[in-house]
Amino acid sequence: MAGNPAGKFDFDHSPENLKAILNNTFQLQEFRVNQLEAINAINRKENVYVVGGNGAGKSLCYQLPACLSAGVTVVISPLISLIKDQIQKLTELGIEAWTPPDDQGYSNAESTYEQLLKIRLLYVTPEKMSMSRPLTKALQDLFANGLLARFVIDEAHCISQWGYDFRPEYGKLNELQQDFPGVPMIAVSGPIAPHIQEEILNQLQMTKPQV
Repeated sequence: MAGNPAGKFDFDHSPENLKAILNNTFQLQEFRVNQLEAINAINRKENVYVVGGNGAGKSLCYQLPACLSAGVTVVISPLISLIKDQIQKLTELGIEAWTPPDDQGYSNAESTYEQLLKIRLLYVTPEKMSMSRPLTKALQDLFANGLLARFVIDEAHCISQWGYDFRPEYGKLNELQQDFPGVPMIAVSGPIAPHIQEEILNQLQMTKPQV
C-alpha cells in the first residue's frame, strides 16, 4: 500500500498514541505496511491517494483519523452492501457511523444535520451525494461550521472510463473541491495502471496529493 513518500512522523498525535488507538479501538495489534505513513498524511489534512490490494487495510487509513478529527468524515462508496458492512463493523467497535435511509425520516436538511452531529463517519453512494438536497444542505452547514473533516472516495477506480467498473455519478465528484474548498480529499483504490491513477487525480482535481 502506498502512503506518504516522505515517511515523516510529525503527527498531532504521537505514533504511540496512534498505536494505542489501533489496539484499543480497532482491536488490531500492528500497523500494516505504509498504513502509518498514510495516516500521518491524512492527519496533517493533506490530499492523499491510498493504493493497496485486498486485505491491505486501506479503510483503516481514514477510519482511524476520523476518530481523532473534529467533525465528520464523508465516505463515498459505490455499493450499499459495502456501506452496510463497514457501518456494522464500525458500530461493533463503538465508532459512530451512519448512512441516510431512503425513508422519509431524514427527508429534510435539519434532521439530517442533527444526525451528522452525532457521528464520526458518514457513508453514502455517489448517487445520493448528487441527488439528495437535504444531505447537500446538511453538508454545507457542516462546512460553514468547520465540521466537515474530509471526503473519502472509496473504490476510486470507478471514476475512470478506462477502469473496470466505471460509474457515471463518480464523474461529478470533482465538484466537491469547488463546493467545499479546502476540505481534504482521500482517494482509495486497489492497484491500478499509472494512466488510470493519473486520470483519477485529474478528475478529482486533487492538488499536491501524497500517493
